[in-house]
Amino acid sequence: MEASLDQLIKAAEVFPTAVIITDPDGKIVLVNGQTQAIFGYREDELAGQMVEVLIPERYRTDHAQHRFDYHLAPRSRRMGLGLDLVGLRKNGEEFPIEVGLSPAQTDSGMVIVAMVHDITVHKRVEETLSAMNQRLIEAQEEERAWIARELHDDIVQRITLLTMNLSRLPTDDQTALSELRKGVLEAIQYASNPVTDIQALSHRLHSSKLEYVGLAKAAAIYCRELCDQHGVEIDLHAEDVPVDLSGEIALCLFRVLQEALRNAIRHSGSRRFQVSLSRDASEIVLTVRDSGIGFDPAKTLQERGLGLISMKERLKLVQGQLSIESGHMTGTTVCARVPLVPKARPAPSTG
Repeated sequence: MEASLDQLIKAAEVFPTAVIITDPDGKIVLVNGQTQAIFGYREDELAGQMVEVLIPERYRTDHAQHRFDYHLAPRSRRMGLGLDLVGLRKNGEEFPIEVGLSPAQTDSGMVIVAMVHDITVHKRVEETLSAMNQRLIEAQEEERAWIARELHDDIVQRITLLTMNLSRLPTDDQTALSELRKGVLEAIQYASNPVTDIQALSHRLHSSKLEYVGLAKAAAIYCRELCDQHGVEIDLHAEDVPVDLSGEIALCLFRVLQEALRNAIRHSGSRRFQVSLSRDASEIVLTVRDSGIGFDPAKTLQERGLGLISMKERLKLVQGQLSIESGHMTGTTVCARVPLVPKARPAPSTG
C-alpha cells in the first residue's frame, strides 16, 4: 500500500528520533522537527541537499558507496545493527549516531526513511563504564599481586626456615633434653610468626570477626593488628555504634576503614592516626585522620585513584557519601557517612 509523503512526515513527527526522508539518489526530501533540533538546520536548508551534508567530509565518499549499494538491494535495518556512524551538526560539531533504514513506496515513488538517534550520552556512559571496569580489573590484579608477594616473600620463606630448623633438631639418644627443648621452643617461635601473618592476610580479605563482634570491636581489633605490624599508633574512638548495624553497612564501612588506613600508612609519612566511629542523628560516620604530607584528592582520583574509587563505589551501594579534605603538609581527613534509614529511591518514570 502506497503512502503519500505528507502521511510519512506526519507519522515522522511523533517519533522521538530524527527522521530523514531521501529519494533514491540520496537527496533530502523531508525531515521532521527532531532532525532540525539535533542537527541545527532548518528544514528549508536541508531540502534538496545530499544526505552526506549531515556527516563529516572524511566519511562522505564511503557513505555514498554504502548508500548506492543499499539502493540496489533496499531492506529494513534496525538501529544499532549498522556501522558506527558520526553525525555533523550545522555548527561543525561531530557526534555519534545510530541509523535505522527502511525503504518506502509512496505516491511520488520510492524513498528511503532514515531514523537517526543521537547516542552521545550513551557513548559517554559506555566510555565511563569501560574506564571503570579497566580500573577495577587493575585493582584486582594489584590485590592478587600483593597476596602473591605476601605469600612468597614472607610467609613461604618463614615456613621454609621453620622446616630447616626442624630438620636440624638432634634425634640421637645422647642429646641432652635441654638442647632438644631449646630447639622445639625456637621452632614454636618461628611457627607463630607466619600464623600471625596469615591471620592478617585473612582479615584483609574477609574479617570473620565483623560478623561475630560487630563493627566497633572489629575495627578496634584491626587497628591493633596494624599497630603491631607497622609500628604505628592508631587512636580509635567509637561511640554509640549500633550493635544491630546491617551487615551490608558494617562491611562497607570496614572496607573503607581498611583502605583509608592502608593509604595513610603507605603515603602520609605520619606514624599516628585518629579513627572515629560515631552515630550522628540518622547517620553513622567514619572518620580517618592523619597529620602527614597530604595530597590533591582530585588529581589523585583522576590519575590513578583506585582506592578512592573503590571507597566511593562501595558507599554508593549503601547510599553513603565520601568526602576527603587534604592539603600540602596539612594532613588528610577521610569521612564516610552512611544513612541508617535508607533514603527513598526515586520512582521510575512512567512518562
